[in-house]
Amino acid sequence: METFRFKKATPESQGLSSSDLEDLKMYSDSLSESNGVLVMRHDSVLLEHYSSSSKTTKWDTYSTTKSFGVALLMLTLDEGVLKLSDNVCGRVDMTVHDLASMSAGFPKPSDTPCNATLLFPPRADFAYSDGGTNILRDIIREALGGIDIEALLRDRILKPIGAKDWAWDGRFSTGLHMTVRDMARYGRLWLRKGDWDGKRLFSEANANLATRASNPDLMRGYGYLWWVNSHGQPEPYERYGFKLNPVFGPEVPSDAFMAIGASRTFILVIPTLNLVAVRGGTGFVSIQTGTTQLSDETRGFVDRVVTAVIDRQGSKVDKQ
Repeated sequence: METFRFKKATPESQGLSSSDLEDLKMYSDSLSESNGVLVMRHDSVLLEHYSSSSKTTKWDTYSTTKSFGVALLMLTLDEGVLKLSDNVCGRVDMTVHDLASMSAGFPKPSDTPCNATLLFPPRADFAYSDGGTNILRDIIREALGGIDIEALLRDRILKPIGAKDWAWDGRFSTGLHMTVRDMARYGRLWLRKGDWDGKRLFSEANANLATRASNPDLMRGYGYLWWVNSHGQPEPYERYGFKLNPVFGPEVPSDAFMAIGASRTFILVIPTLNLVAVRGGTGFVSIQTGTTQLSDETRGFVDRVVTAVIDRQGSKVDKQ
């Protein structure tokens, strides 16, 4: 069985436009002082570009880290040590589902404890919470007998996919540093719904759950620690100190999902197009707008990736 490796191809050979990818490269350059971007379709690299950086640069991924933490939730669900319906924080009205879907009601600060005053009762609204994701990490660790979370991610997820250039402090909310190529590997794992060249790392069924809207009546654009497009995009959202404009336009396939970090670090996965696009960036404040608001720049990235696709007939992902 052939092990995945990065191989380059011309964009047109894989149904993408060279000129549109050049536009994407220029746009990526405009978002931060340094960046790296990679676009891959049918396992072929069609664009790989670095500005004031290189293949070995480990990017601070900020909240992109959350979409790595969810892989560990997948493991606990597959092994039956946790269920989405399990109660958490000593409450009968709060579950694992609520934490993973940002509907538990916890405020945003990363050190928010289980006994914090909630913004609203569980499942009454959506509130993006770093603290809630770190509580989820603690619950996963406890369910697995106090296991070293960093070792678990390394041994069960990153090592099997060949990711080697990364560092992580163990928080789910943020703290992962990783190269563009290793982020692309992780995107490919999710493109294949947990399969890595014939080795199943987590179940397809749970991967599908994570990448669809988990509470479509509350927030159509969020799954389990992934931003998703399965139910269309939500109305512009501004509550609890968090502002979000839709990040997927009308031309983006409904199965698209992505991880988004404050440094304009993205992992975009579109299964029907058999495509992964990744960006690593720097800086918490946009050099375009001078603000920390990033959803419009995220949409600019996504729109340019999708515009570059000439052939919309993505072949089915080969799961050996």
